[in-house]
Amino acid sequence: MVVEFRSWKGALTAAALAAALLHGAPQAQALDLTIGGAFDDPNDVLLIEFSVAGPGPFTAFTSHFDPNNPLPSPPIDPVLALFSGTGDFAFLEAVDDDGAFLGFSADVNGVIFTGEFFDSLLDLDLPAGAYTLGLSSFPNFAEGPALGNGYTDFGFETGSFRVHLLGVDQILGTQGPAPVSPSFPRGDFTS
Repeated sequence: MVVEFRSWKGALTAAALAAALLHGAPQAQALDLTIGGAFDDPNDVLLIEFSVAGPGPFTAFTSHFDPNNPLPSPPIDPVLALFSGTGDFAFLEAVDDDGAFLGFSADVNGVIFTGEFFDSLLDLDLPAGAYTLGLSSFPNFAEGPALGNGYTDFGFETGSFRVHLLGVDQILGTQGPAPVSPSFPRGDFTS
């Protein structure tokens, strides 16, 4: 699985991530994040652990079928699952498959992304706390009620993905077939 982070001003490179962790980064604004990559196995699951600082809106959506921002290879049919907490005992709160079917658009760091057709959408008000967002390929659903119960392992597609998280305070870590850097504070790491 290949993963690329985009922060609110562009691509987050490994060097920029290391510099941000070493020297600190501005803490003035919530993070709007785009994560893209590809699943090599139909049962791959990308887990993104994050926190929100206070009660407020949170949106996660995929834009796999956006005609203005095509993916580099055929996309997966995405499923999103939101868990409260992190680790095996995180509790399944919401699942969406095809919620953006009628169309959903959002400005993510100056780029308008559109979710449609088989894209997924979670648009919620969350209390402060730590959460885990799972991205998988249909019909590889979270078993619940806890993250430790795993996924159904019924996925049938490989291909590209792109998921957007809006209103995140901090990324706590990621887990998947090819883990990416475990954490970084919010802010712009590309300048």
